[in-house]
Order: sequence, then C-alpha cells, then structure tokens
Amino acid sequence: MRDTIVIGKDLSSLIAALALARAGRKTILIEDGKAEDCQESSYAFSNNLSPCFSLGSEQTLLNLLKRIHPLPDEAPEFLHLDPAFQIILPEHRIEFFREDRDLVADLIREFPRFESHIVKFYRSVKVYGDLINKWIAEDVDIRELPFKSLMSRFFRFPAIIAGCCSLVILTSRMDEQFKKVILAQLTLLSGLRIKSSLFPLSVAYLLSLPSRGIYYPLGGRLIWMNWLRKGFVEAGGEILCNSSIIRINSKSNVNVDIERSGSSYSLQSKNLIISTQFEKIHLLLGEQKIVPRQNRFLARFEPVEYPLCIHLGVNEECIPEQMAPLTLIIPDDPAPSCIELSTLIVQVSLRGEESRAPLGKRAISITTFLKASPLNLSDTEIKESIKQAIDSLESFLPFLRENIDYIDVEKIIESSRQYHDTVDLKYASRMMLTSGIRNFSTPRTPFPNVFLTGSIMRAGLGFEGEVLSGLDAAYAAGLQSIRRSTEHERAELTD
Repeated sequence: MRDTIVIGKDLSSLIAALALARAGRKTILIEDGKAEDCQESSYAFSNNLSPCFSLGSEQTLLNLLKRIHPLPDEAPEFLHLDPAFQIILPEHRIEFFREDRDLVADLIREFPRFESHIVKFYRSVKVYGDLINKWIAEDVDIRELPFKSLMSRFFRFPAIIAGCCSLVILTSRMDEQFKKVILAQLTLLSGLRIKSSLFPLSVAYLLSLPSRGIYYPLGGRLIWMNWLRKGFVEAGGEILCNSSIIRINSKSNVNVDIERSGSSYSLQSKNLIISTQFEKIHLLLGEQKIVPRQNRFLARFEPVEYPLCIHLGVNEECIPEQMAPLTLIIPDDPAPSCIELSTLIVQVSLRGEESRAPLGKRAISITTFLKASPLNLSDTEIKESIKQAIDSLESFLPFLRENIDYIDVEKIIESSRQYHDTVDLKYASRMMLTSGIRNFSTPRTPFPNVFLTGSIMRAGLGFEGEVLSGLDAAYAAGLQSIRRSTEHERAELTD
C-alpha cells in the first residue's frame, strides 16, 4: 500500500510527486501519456513553448523548488533572457528588455503618440504586479489556515477592483496595434483567453515578468524535467512508464488498474493526485455517482484554442543575429477559418546548442492556435494551417523555405492530435475572474482522497501556475508531512 499515486506526465504532476517523496511519503508517479518534448532527425523540439519564469534568486517560486529539490551544481542551467522576448508586427518591433525603463522607451519609440499613456500603464503594471507577487507568496504561507486565507482574499477585493479598472481604462486609450501587443504577451505567458474587456489583476503580474525574469532552459525543457525525475527517484519515488490505465476506483482506498506489456494488475494507495491534463481523466470522473458535480467543477473552464506546434530544422544562416530565442509574430494576413492566426509563438534554439540541433543548424518550434480540436479537422485543413503559419513566418524570415533541413508534415498532424487536449491549451472562463491567481479555490474534489493538479488550476499564471498547482495538490494530499518538510528546509536555508 502506497501513500499516494500521482497520475500525469506534465510538470504539475512531477512537482506534486517530488514534493511528497521529499516529505517521506511513499509515492508512485504513473506517466500515462505523451512526453512534451520529442527528438526527430538529430533535432530536439518541444510541444510546450510556455516560457519559464519566476526563477530569480529571491523569488518565491525558486525558493519553493529549493525546498523540495535542493539545487546542486549539476542542476540544469537556465539562461536569463534579455530581451525576454520580442514582438514583431508588420510595422513595429518591440524588445522586451529586463529593465523597465528600456522596455518603456522601446514602446514609446514604436508608439510615440501614446507616450503619456504608456508611462501610466506600465506604472500601474509595476504597482499591481508587485502586489500580486506579494499575494502569491502570502498564499503559500497561509494555505494551511483556510479561514485566514478566505479573509485575506476578502480584504484584497478593493485593490483588485481598483487595479482591474486602472488597466482597462489605460488600455482603452491605446490604439489597436498596442492592444495586440498586450494580448500577444498574454498568449505567451498565460493559459487564459480573456473574453471580456475586464482583465483579471494577474495580467499586471504577467506584463511585469520581463523585469522579473524570463528563462530559457539550456538543452530544452525536457532536460530540466528529467533532472526533477531523477530527484524524485533518489527521494524514494517510483516512476511507472509505458503503461495504460484501465480503471480508477476511489471509494475507500484508491485502486488503479493498469495494463503493461500485455498483462494487467492493480495498484493501491491512500490518496490519488490526478492531472487535469491526463487524457483519461474521464475514467475517474465519468463512472461514479458524484460525477455531475465534478464535471461542472471542471466545466467552468473550457478550451477555446488548440495548439498546433510545427517543428523545423533549418540552416542557421537564415536566422537573423538579432532574433531572440522567444519571438512573437503578429501577422497582418487574414487567417483561414480553422486557424486563429493572431499570434505565432516562435522558439529558436541557441547558436551552438548542439543538444537541440546539429552544428550549423537550428531547431525552430512554431505554435499557432486552432479554433477547433485537430480531431475534428481533416488532414487537408491542418496542412493548410501549417502552410499559413510558415507563410507568415517567412515574411519575417525571407529565406526560411530554402534553408529548411527537416520538416515532417505527417508527424506534425499526428502530434497535434495526440496533444489536442493536454498541452498548452488556451481556456476561456464561464465565471468572472478577479485576481486571477487561482481558478479553483482548492485542489480537493468531491472524492475525499482524490486531488487535482494541472495547468488549468492556475491557468492565469502560466508556468508558475503549473508548479504551484503541483505543490497545492501535494500539500492537500500530504498535509502535516509536507508542512514539517518545508519547515525543515526553511530552517536549513536560514542556517
């Protein structure tokens, strides 16, 4: 009998499993699903282009990660990007520098008529971004005190209303091109698609991230994920791969029926953490009596855009020297009916990064978003979307097509369908969002021994939300053990 079974192959599941194992809980991680990264023809690509952030030395997220996995010399290296990313429109190019004054100066250079509004807007971003950052840290410290947590949210409400109104008023005074720049950043940094004109206050936090730090994992995100897996195993955890989950039952203890290598068997545990990114979550939510309530719980957020990630291997001479590892391109061309071509997210491997591309080559991952699930689109429609995305990128990289060394359209189509409901989805909310720090108040479910994790739980916080949702679930499942472990880690850090 194990203490906890964790199901999922995403970052949130791995963080939850690692936290529990470090707290001394007997934990098994079942990685049922496809990996986010892939290796093709000597190139390493990622299907999840969400950037890593909040990993600065004094930031909450890095300190939390240190508690569950001390960072020795062999930890994978992150490159602090400056500029954090670029945004390119047909008539504008903005560098999102680390220093606020440099970023504001670049925006004023591109939009000189709105100088006073830009200055006021980024002053509000700074103030309310700092406030959200403070609240995130406070929520981590008081999550074991539900009443105190509830009261803190109540007293925040006036600041939330003032901040949201400030952002809306200032944004409404900008031209449409500037608004596109704001929305493009949210496409990169957040999992939410805000349909109303009222932003949650977390938007200020996201827009302040270039100054807090956007990081590029050298060698790709997979190297960092594998390092976390190694830490989990060293802490006594078990990882079960290449298996298929048949059935989940959580009436008293948790029973998970698994098929592997032609044979089936059951695993038992006291608790279950299951990722909302797990493609078979209906095995739990679709067959038990209290499911309608749980389905309504998750249905508050629904995917409205599905990522199409296009992988290219190219000769490096077609990549401009000034191109950042992360670039957002906002095309001017009308899009086909099946594609939402408002923003292209382009990630380029670094020059000489041979773990991702052969010498003299570069790996490019391009993400655009489909209006419908790839499962509901024909091969012809997806191929047209791929062509449209490459055509739009070629307007920025005019020699792209003649320098392509690797592309496999059939694999792109297959991959888009494999990941259609698990990686980098964009969600719309059916309820009004205020702070945007969390989408659900708790990882607990109507099942007393089942807890949820996954990016949807804190979709408004992007990468940071993935990590925090994993820690939320681990704390809910491990409670006292996690508390004692984190207090011990905090004492060690203080010493």
